[in-house]
Formats: sequence, C-alpha cells, structure tokens
Amino acid sequence: MIPFAACGIDLAHFKYFDNLSNYRILSIVVSVFLLIILSVMNMANIIPTPENFSYGGIFLILMAILLLTVAMLFSFEKFPEKTRKYFGKICSHTLGIYCTHYLVGNTLFMLLSKKSGIVTGGFYWSIIIYLICWILCEFLAKIHVSLGKLVD
Repeated sequence: MIPFAACGIDLAHFKYFDNLSNYRILSIVVSVFLLIILSVMNMANIIPTPENFSYGGIFLILMAILLLTVAMLFSFEKFPEKTRKYFGKICSHTLGIYCTHYLVGNTLFMLLSKKSGIVTGGFYWSIIIYLICWILCEFLAKIHVSLGKLVD
C-alpha cells in the first residue's frame, strides 16, 4: 500500500493533474493507449512481477496512475444531469469502499473459498467486492442521516 500512497502524495504535491489539464485530450488519449499497451504486456507476461512488492509490482502502480489520470482529466460537465448524479452517487462512497474492501474481501474469502472451494480472485471477484462495499456504505450513510435527525 505504501507505493500507492507515495505516488498519490507525489501526484498531489507536484500538481500533476493541473499541469496536464492544459493538454486534457492528448493526456487522456496517451493514458488510454498506455493502459492498453500495459494490459497486453501483462497478458503476455512481459512485465515481471517481483515477489513481496505490495499488489503486484510496477504494473499495478502504473495502471493505477494512468486510470487516475483518465478519471481526473475526464470532463463530466458534458454528461446529462442524471448521469452526473449517478457518478456522484458512486463517487460519494469512494473512501468508505477503500476502507472496507479488505475486510469484505477477506470475509468473503474465508466464507466461500475455505468452506465451499469456490475460486476467489480476479476481475469479477473485484466487482462483487466493490458492489458489496458500496451497498454497505450506502446503508451506513442512511443510518447516519437517520441518527442525525434523531439527535437534532
């Protein structure tokens, strides 16, 4: 986790996205192109994955930076209001999802793979964990609002 945190601090400190915003379209196109190239290289096992380096070495760090670049530079103002509200609803729980994904993933792993032999991991597993975490965060947000009304 430390490499990801260090990259995030550096990106914020050196105003990476502010500097790229002048070249928004070019930056998005280059980032998507690099995402595709990195994905192909990963599938072909060209990028070595060192052991004991967090979540898979330099490949995932570069993928995270490139995906973040696309997300930060993408202009959502051109989307319809309904779509922007949908994205806002998803994004509102980002920190909660980040904080709960490890707990949810490990709990599912213990419940499913050890007892039933279901294979865990992969892209679909990540989507399931994300959805469960989002539902959990949405539920906790509603409880917070309800309790806030009781206190007032």
